[in-house]
Amino acid sequence: MQLMALCPFGLEKLTRDEVKNLGFPVSSQAAGKVFFEGGWDAIMKANLHLRTAERVLAVVGQYPAGDFDQLFEGTSALPWEDWLSPRCTIVVEKVKSFKSKLTSVPAVQGVLQKAVFQRLGSRWGVQSLPQVGPQTGLRVYLDHDRALAAVDTTGAALHNRGYRKVAGEAPVKENLAAALLLFSGWRRKYPLYDPLCGSGTILGEALLFAYDIPPGIRRSFSFEQLVPFQALDWKILKDEARARIDTSHRVRVYGSDKDARVLEAARENLGRLGLEVQVPLEQISMEEARADRLPGADGSGFLITNPPYGERLNDRPHAENLSRQMRHFSRNFPGWKLGVLTSLETFTQQIGLEPYVVRDLVNGPLPVKYYQFQL
Repeated sequence: MQLMALCPFGLEKLTRDEVKNLGFPVSSQAAGKVFFEGGWDAIMKANLHLRTAERVLAVVGQYPAGDFDQLFEGTSALPWEDWLSPRCTIVVEKVKSFKSKLTSVPAVQGVLQKAVFQRLGSRWGVQSLPQVGPQTGLRVYLDHDRALAAVDTTGAALHNRGYRKVAGEAPVKENLAAALLLFSGWRRKYPLYDPLCGSGTILGEALLFAYDIPPGIRRSFSFEQLVPFQALDWKILKDEARARIDTSHRVRVYGSDKDARVLEAARENLGRLGLEVQVPLEQISMEEARADRLPGADGSGFLITNPPYGERLNDRPHAENLSRQMRHFSRNFPGWKLGVLTSLETFTQQIGLEPYVVRDLVNGPLPVKYYQFQL
């Protein structure tokens, strides 16, 4: 079976490597997509374990779609009854068109839904579908007059881990925070410090990574409503994953922020991870941050942070000033590595350092860069 892991732009290699590490062969990748092969176990494992992906799709079929007749015929020829249950509400949630004659999203959605409903109605012997149960999303990608139709096996996007109930004003998504950790090369033997920790997302992802906690262990998925789903297999898989969690490792993760309100949010979010470890969180300004303030943070470590971008015009000077103030990190964290996610085009000039890693990414709709420096 062909599967597709969707991910934010710039994370394709990380997602591809994650899929390979799960033991599933990758067939190809494109912007925001990683195609791989696997059975039903691959659907469950990918949703449970992928840290950088947004969702996992199961490809139901590919076919010519040069006009609406071809789209209808190709869609209705697919075995939707092998995937969809009468107990679910079916929604065509996404249409993407690239260099295809069919460009109207509502029209494509209508044709696809009609074809699927007609196929299922004839197979189930009903005139209309009840549409009363949990929602199952369908997606179609039109590329050069060919259609790829898929079932969304994830539901709420994979960055929704379940522990972050309170967020700051401009939080980084959990899968992007996990990507920053992977880009940085951080491992649990090193101290990690976020001096602008906000609601604690980078810290939370660091703990999940350090203790080998699957990011999807606390949530449900839409594949649980699909026809092939077997509850016992899912339980066994989760039990095996829980057995591999090891909280005996020494992990030194620290955070600080000058805003008491967001620090309280960070405490609440990190508390929902259900770990006995207490992350030291200190209410100080970024300028006060020093390595010797961190208990047990001997030797070099990693500073990884997502500072305010200043996207609103009146906030831009503040963001630039904050970037200039980061110059003191070289003095207060000698030998550490600094990783920063920012949309400021002038960031390297403001901080006065030369990065040895630069990654072009997106944070939501916003183009950003990840810079890494040696202090």
